[in-house]
Amino acid sequence: MLAELQALDVRGKLVFDEPMMAYNTWGVGGRAQCVFQPADMADLQAFFKQYDGALPFFWMGLGSNVLIPDEGLSGVVVISHPGLQKIIASLLDKKSFVRPKDIARSAISLLKLEPKFKRHLQSSAVAEVG
Repeated sequence: MLAELQALDVRGKLVFDEPMMAYNTWGVGGRAQCVFQPADMADLQAFFKQYDGALPFFWMGLGSNVLIPDEGLSGVVVISHPGLQKIIASLLDKKSFVRPKDIARSAISLLKLEPKFKRHLQSSAVAEVG
């Protein structure tokens, strides 16, 4: 499973067994099995076209509205940077605020990957605050 993820051809940051404390404003949380930070929209598309969806995935924005469990996250955490959030937000009717889960749903919809990832959109181990 992880070997398949390691073989993905992406330009962004793709790391394994990554401490999540640095990715959220609370500075808490255990390790994520895999963390992907896409370089841009094309990199995000390349990731999802290659990723088989076997592991759950979690979408995280800037980390200000999430609490990561101390046990960590089993699966793939996709972390968007400000530039990517602006691109996706512009695709979502230019809303001034877009929740990370809405970005994830829209990105998957734009990539026509709903059937592949539908089960992962139903629940999330990342708790939204407020």
